[in-house]
Amino acid sequence: MTDDLDRIEEMIDVSGVTDIELLLPTGVRPRQLRITTLLIGMTLAARAGRQAFLTDVHTTLTALPEPVQRRLGVIARWPHGEHRLTYRQVEYTFDRLTSALAKDTPDGTPSEQLQDVL
Repeated sequence: MTDDLDRIEEMIDVSGVTDIELLLPTGVRPRQLRITTLLIGMTLAARAGRQAFLTDVHTTLTALPEPVQRRLGVIARWPHGEHRLTYRQVEYTFDRLTSALAKDTPDGTPSEQLQDVL
């Protein structure tokens, strides 16, 4: 698992797809789930033979060893204590990702940003 995780993290880092983070809107407080962590969860879920459902991505991320969860931000320190990533946060970040990669006017072809990612 650790070797897979290391390879997946390196692959995502060198791909440049994490630049998508710059396309996402920012709020009052930073998102707990970074795009990199979402993509890691999606890749690990697929490698484990799970379905391509966000619930499986959430399950995969929250099943990682605790030190890895802390490093990836799945478990984060908030002012009132520690907070474990929720399914809603996975759903929200995925929605922001798909919105950032979508075209303003859909025409059946991928947007330039999505083409770059692929």
